[in-house]
Amino acid sequence: MKLLLFLLLTFSLHAKEIPTIYQTFEVQEPVLLELIESPPMQRLKKLHQYGIAPMMEKYEEYSRFDHSLGVWALLRKKNCSLQEQIAGLLHDISHTVFSHFGDFFFEHGDKEKSYQDGIHLSFLEKYQIAKILEKHQINLEEMHITKERYPALEQDLPNLCADRIDYNLQGAFLHGDITHEEMMQLYNDLSFDGKDWTLTNPKLAEKLALFPLSMSLKLWSGVENYFANKWLGEIVHHLISEKELTLDHIQYGNDCELWEKITAHKHPYILERTKKIKNTKAHYKTEIHPALIIPIKFRGVDPLIKTNNGKVHLSELSKSYHQVFEETKQKATQGWRFGATTPST
Repeated sequence: MKLLLFLLLTFSLHAKEIPTIYQTFEVQEPVLLELIESPPMQRLKKLHQYGIAPMMEKYEEYSRFDHSLGVWALLRKKNCSLQEQIAGLLHDISHTVFSHFGDFFFEHGDKEKSYQDGIHLSFLEKYQIAKILEKHQINLEEMHITKERYPALEQDLPNLCADRIDYNLQGAFLHGDITHEEMMQLYNDLSFDGKDWTLTNPKLAEKLALFPLSMSLKLWSGVENYFANKWLGEIVHHLISEKELTLDHIQYGNDCELWEKITAHKHPYILERTKKIKNTKAHYKTEIHPALIIPIKFRGVDPLIKTNNGKVHLSELSKSYHQVFEETKQKATQGWRFGATTPST
């Protein structure tokens, strides 16, 4: 009895409640608690999920930290291994300032993987995360994320995975496309069978799946987002050439810090581009020409629905969704093309 009381007391002393948008978890694993409180993870609170977009217009508060906890919550709820939970928690930790700005700035052309994926392990090594993992007997190489190693976290499009589920599920709620009740219904309806994520409610699944189709064209690969990142890149290159910034500011800085530095600058070159970013709608058309083709990264999902006849893709159950999915996919294949008229985003 005394031993049991001791163990319960020890558990309560070391356990901590970790709130996420979906639910609050009681966590006792020291490695998780240490990682969540680490400076590199806390930095993610100052990186917006949508990168430069909030500097262009008002967007909901949604940080890379919120997203990372959301991914971890999905893996935690499905009792995934501790290693997969850690991989999910850390999967976005190597993002540059303004998130996917790194893809623009470093001219990263891989449509499947982001710039931050390529530097992920070196980032963990450089910024002390590797030491935390080693302290808890976890090898750095285990944080190399593949669908074979961590199938709940990572899957090929158009399948669902924990990463993709959260930025669409949490994103759709915060954006106002689904209600909190619908978000929680989807969260609780989701199942992972060791191979696939599935849902049972096609109508709710369709609401969720329409969100990335809309956001791919409206924001994530939108024309205005392209030009805002282009102008931001020109500003950063200028500041680096003037030795006012270093690559460390890009790799390890945060959105607010960099934006404050940029908006306080008085150089005409920077003032002009800052003005353009703040009102992209009014300025981007001056830089387009008929030969310009802007690539679109297609992030459409086609959720698997669990039926009496097995797992079936949503597009097989909904003709309307199939049509929108294929139309968006076709648009992404072509990219934004400019001729006599300018496409609207």
